[in-house]
Amino acid sequence: MRLLHLSDLHLGKQVHGYSMQEEQEAMLDRMLDLIDSQKVDGLLIAGDIYDRSTPSEWAMQLFDRFLAKLSERGIETCIIAGNHDSANRLKYGDWLFQKHKIHIAARFDGHVDRLQLEKNGQKIHIYMLPFLKKAYVRKLDPACSSDEEAVCYALGTIDLDPEAFNILMAHQFVEGSQRCDSEQKSVGGSDGIQASVFEPFDYVALGHLHSPQSVTEKIRYAGTLLKYSVDEIHQKKRALLLDICDKKIEVHEIEVPALHDFVEIEGDYMTLSSKTFYQDLNKEDYYSIVLLDEHDIPYVRKKLETIYPKILKITYKNRRQGKLETRSVQEMEAIDPLALIASFYQEQNGNAISEEQKKIIKDLWEETI
Repeated sequence: MRLLHLSDLHLGKQVHGYSMQEEQEAMLDRMLDLIDSQKVDGLLIAGDIYDRSTPSEWAMQLFDRFLAKLSERGIETCIIAGNHDSANRLKYGDWLFQKHKIHIAARFDGHVDRLQLEKNGQKIHIYMLPFLKKAYVRKLDPACSSDEEAVCYALGTIDLDPEAFNILMAHQFVEGSQRCDSEQKSVGGSDGIQASVFEPFDYVALGHLHSPQSVTEKIRYAGTLLKYSVDEIHQKKRALLLDICDKKIEVHEIEVPALHDFVEIEGDYMTLSSKTFYQDLNKEDYYSIVLLDEHDIPYVRKKLETIYPKILKITYKNRRQGKLETRSVQEMEAIDPLALIASFYQEQNGNAISEEQKKIIKDLWEETI
C-alpha cells in the first residue's frame, strides 16, 4: 500500500503581509498531480489545515475544493486537527465526509479514532490523534500534569493489533526536533514529548514543526509544503511517500517546488540595484535582502521594491555594535529627541548618523507631530 504523508498546510496564511493564496492553490494542485502519478492509496494530513482557528473564506473554499477532488479519486484521506485548527470548524460535515472516504479527528474525547485498511493481505491500522495538551485531558484524568502525560493517556486507550502495520498520526513537539520562526514559540517549551512514547508504532506521521526532519527512522515530520519564514529559505520542502509491504516500510522524499520561491540576496545597494545583478532573477519570488552598506540607505525599501516587488525583510550585515549606556528617566527626558535618536543610532551601528539622515528625520518629525 502506498500512502502520502503531509502536514501543516496553513491555508489562509500571510507571510510578512503577503497572501499565500496563489502559492497554496498551486501547492494543492501539485499534491493532486503527485497522488495521480504515484498511484497513492491514502493521504495522511497531520494537522494545521488552516493558519487560524477562524479561517478566511477563500481558505475554506480552497480546502473544500481539494477534498472534493480527493473524493472523486476515491482516496482514503485521514486528517487530524492541529493547534491552529478549530475542532468545531474542521469537524463540520464529518458524517458526510466519511461516506466519501474522508476521515477527520478533530478532538480527543477519550478514545483515538482508527481507520482499518487492507490491500494484498496487508492490514494497516491508522490511528488519528489530534493536537493534545494537558488541559484537554484533565477532564478525564485530573492528575495529568504535562503534555507528555496527556499523550501517554491517549495512547493508553489504544489496543494495537500485532498482525497489522500500525501508524499513528500526531501533531506534537517531540524533544530534540528543530524549530523555525514560522511556528508558534510555545511549541516545544517544557512540555515536549519523548520519542520513546511512540515506540510501539511502526510509523509515526507527525505534524507541528515546519522543517522536514526525522526524529528516528520511523518517526518523521513532513514539514510544510511551502516556506513560511525567512529562516526556511535554504530548506528543500518535500512530501513523504510511504510504501508498506509485509510490515516493512520504505519512505521516499519527494521534493515539492513552489510556484514562487523564497530567495536571499546579499550585496551593497549599488550592486543589488544593478541590472546585471537582477536581470536573471525571478521578480515574482519573495526576497530577503542583506545589505552590506556601511550607512543606511534612505527609503531603501521603496527603492528596492521597484526591482524586487515582494520583499520579506531587509537587514544590514557586519555592523559594529557600540556599548550601550544606561540613563535615568530624568536624564532621558532632558535629551533632545534628535540627539537621543542619534545616540541610539550610534549604539546600534557603531558610527554617527549623517547630516542627510538628520534632515530626513526632521522632515518626518515635522510631518507627523
